[in-house]
Order: sequence, then C-alpha cells, then structure tokens
Amino acid sequence: MKYFENMKYVLVISGLDPSGKAGLILDVNIIQSIGVWAAGIPTALTVQNFKTASIYFCIEPIIISSQIKYLITSQSPSAFKIGMLPNATVAKTVFECISKHKLNVVYDPVLETSDGIPLTKVEELLPVISKFGSLIEIITPNLDEMRFFADMLDLQSKKTDIGTVIKYATQRLFDMGIKNVLIKGGHLKGDNILDRLLTSDGYRTEYSRQRLKNKPRGTGCALSSAIAGFLANGEPIEKAFHSAENFMDKYLKDSRYIIE
Repeated sequence: MKYFENMKYVLVISGLDPSGKAGLILDVNIIQSIGVWAAGIPTALTVQNFKTASIYFCIEPIIISSQIKYLITSQSPSAFKIGMLPNATVAKTVFECISKHKLNVVYDPVLETSDGIPLTKVEELLPVISKFGSLIEIITPNLDEMRFFADMLDLQSKKTDIGTVIKYATQRLFDMGIKNVLIKGGHLKGDNILDRLLTSDGYRTEYSRQRLKNKPRGTGCALSSAIAGFLANGEPIEKAFHSAENFMDKYLKDSRYIIE
C-alpha cells in the first residue's frame, strides 16, 4: 500500500485506438516500458483497425472530469500526457481539471489520423489552448499540425516556406504561455527525420535519425509519451527530450511495433 502512495505515475488523457498502435493504449505501454506507471482516461473512442480509421465517439465531459478528479484523490500524478481532444468542451474540461496541479503537462495535439481523418476542429481548440497555455510544459506538433496552427493564426501556410511557418507558429504558441515546442519532422521528405526542440527562453536542440522504409503508426504518440515518462522521473526538459529520442531509436528497432 505504501508503494502506491509514493509511486510516480503519468496520467494519460487521450483517445482510445483499439488496435493499440496509437493513442491511449500505446501511450500507457510506452510510459510503463520506461519504468514509470501510467494511468489512462479516454477522451474519445475511435473505430480503427491496424491499418485505417473510420469514425470516433466523444466521451461525455462529465465522465472525463469525474474520472480525473477521483483518480487524483488517491495519488497525484508526476506528469500529465494529453493527446486527442475531440472538441472545445472536452479540451476545456480536461485543462480545468488539471489546472489546480502544477505539474509537467505534455500536450500532443492529435488533429487527424495518419490516413487523414480529422479528430478535432483546430479553430475550436485554439481559444482553449490560448487560455490554458501556461499549464503546458511542452507541445509536440508535427509539421502538418504546425501548418494547421499557422493557418488558424492567419498565416497562409501553403503559400509560405516551412521555415517561416515554424518560426511564426512557434512564437504564437510561446505567446500563449507554452514553455517548449517540439516540432516532429516525420512529415518532411528526405532520408532523415529531424526533430527540433525550441524553448521560450531561446534554447534550441535537434535530434536526427534515419527514416524507416515503411511508415509505422503512432511514432508521434510514442515520442511525446516517452518525454512525459522521463519528465515524471525528474529529468529537465532538454534531457527528457534526448532520453526520449534515444528510447525511440530502440523502440523503432522492435519489429512488433512496426505496422505500416
């Protein structure tokens, strides 16, 4: 009993992909493989198989808030990992529930599935993110998600080079109070994938790995979850970033996880 009273754990709040190749199930598995316990609360139930997605059903906000509040009464988490927020009401509910706990929050803004099915409306999410941005230790968008943010922030990203998109959207996210931005580079063409960590105080670091021949699902979920796990272990953001990237190198070599 004393173990559970003192254990470190990450509370994952995300959409449930029944295949386990992305979303809540994958997040929990990744964090626990690092050696940190993970608890999970779904924001939506998706209809997916190992290849494609179909539709999703939102969980009622009252259910989400009740689960968060009651779970935390027994033991406060060491970090939060937030994924799919299907609408503004759910997003507001989640952030209001965690706002009283001054902990590391990793937010992976899952906006659509890997096969292009929308999972939320960016225009609804942005006001909520702007209001609660100061709670977020790190946001982890991919390049397509950065373009979505840029478009919602009045930049026509399709007519703008990616460097300008990144600079503009990153600064606007910092203006919302978000402390760190990790831009996942898997959507750029080329033989290597370059992930970039930018901090609000001007620090910048990068991590590059060779691109796999296939396109495994859930790598973005896995990376952000790994960061949450290492933050829960007490690592500062820069070290947690590199620890998570090193973890991903090993993870991507495990054929069990590589489903195209």
